[in-house]
Amino acid sequence: MDNVTEIYKAMIGKDPRNSSRDPRDSLRTILDAAAAKGRFLREVSMSNLEDGRRVLNSVFYTRKYSRDLNEQSLQVLRECFSSIKSSSSLSEASERSLCLSFMKGEDASDFAKEVLHFVRPSEFPLWTRWVWNWERSSGALAYVLKDGVRPKDDALEALRELREVLDTFGLRTGDYVPTAIFSVYAYVRYLDYTTLLAIDKKVAGLLPTHLGTTALVMGLKDFLKVMVSANT
Repeated sequence: MDNVTEIYKAMIGKDPRNSSRDPRDSLRTILDAAAAKGRFLREVSMSNLEDGRRVLNSVFYTRKYSRDLNEQSLQVLRECFSSIKSSSSLSEASERSLCLSFMKGEDASDFAKEVLHFVRPSEFPLWTRWVWNWERSSGALAYVLKDGVRPKDDALEALRELREVLDTFGLRTGDYVPTAIFSVYAYVRYLDYTTLLAIDKKVAGLLPTHLGTTALVMGLKDFLKVMVSANT
């Protein structure tokens, strides 16, 4: 976990590439939006297409399916969603996602695991391909762990350790939400700097901020809009 301190300092550091305002305020807003997303996923009845589209839009990998959602696929989504939320493990949630026949398998699996994380964040960390992709050996953990270290069979232990480290920094909510935000941020920051190496610096100034992109990848865009609207 040698890289955690460096990444955390960057996350709260004042840098226009990081946040257009005080990054600590941005981080608190993201935490609030994540809590709002969790409440929504726990409480939504998905009785209509609007609810179904909001659920799909709340997960980065399934936004593309929301536009074509119809009454038939809504019924499938509603039944699978209920089953996924009662899963006893991330692997079980992934297995139950097979019923989402209108999605690609990888998208359905990530949807299931992300839903389970936000519905029961004290039990389950965020474990999508953005955090770790077994097939490609890529994702946030590649940049959070020591250089050259890769997750082993019990890769979730790495996230439990990361949660403990973030607790010591004061990024503590009693669940895995800060761990999720930090993990996504780490990969966003890495990919952004990789992009910056390949494009003109003038164009780079038009790129979204790191924390802004983190919120987007975590499916918090709609919840941030609601919060902004409520405060105006």
